[in-house]
Amino acid sequence: MHLRLVAIDELQFLTCLKYQLWGSKSARFKDWKTGDYLAFVVDKAIAGLAQISGESFESKERVWDNGLFPYRIPIKMIHAIKQESRPPLLGQIRDVLTSAWGTTYGWGIRNQQLLQDSAADTIINFIQAQSNDLPFIQSNLDGLMDEAEAARHVKATPKRRGRPKKVGATSEKPETTATTKHEETEHIKAQSSLIQLGKITGSSVWIATNDRNRQFKGQSLGDGCLKALPSLA
Repeated sequence: MHLRLVAIDELQFLTCLKYQLWGSKSARFKDWKTGDYLAFVVDKAIAGLAQISGESFESKERVWDNGLFPYRIPIKMIHAIKQESRPPLLGQIRDVLTSAWGTTYGWGIRNQQLLQDSAADTIINFIQAQSNDLPFIQSNLDGLMDEAEAARHVKATPKRRGRPKKVGATSEKPETTATTKHEETEHIKAQSSLIQLGKITGSSVWIATNDRNRQFKGQSLGDGCLKALPSLA
């Protein structure tokens, strides 16, 4: 078997699943063959497994939101895993990659380097042994993509740091206070939206301990959420 691994974010992964495509800014697909496997890594965990289903081609039609990626190759997603159930790269998969590529195995993932023979077989079999949530993800794809986009927005929002400037000996610094309250309100609002999206799609939702008792529209954010993260061991 032939296998490549790619590291992307959640929204990119779901976009690949929706359009059954993988793309690149460079013409890297010359040696990619129909039937080769492609494993998707999201946040250092295995999110899915696909097979190359056709010949590469070029297109200027925009598919991904973060770039054009005109060099494309069709894929068929055969295995996808819910976020809360994804196996991490740590452990068996990392051991295989380290054995094949050394401690700099991250370079092999970034460059979509070919992995073959027993190393590829081991990782492919490991992924296929996990629960296959592909039907659920396909049925709830639009909601999951909205959730992933909202999460990306929250992650990308810069946090303001540093001491506020002094505006006078008797000033109570109203601008600083107003800004802090606004940021906190937006943060809580974004968290509430993500929680609701998770519940709508049937997912289990966990929220950080220090945020559980925060109130939004008269309700604690932690109501109906997991009390602790499930063990992935």
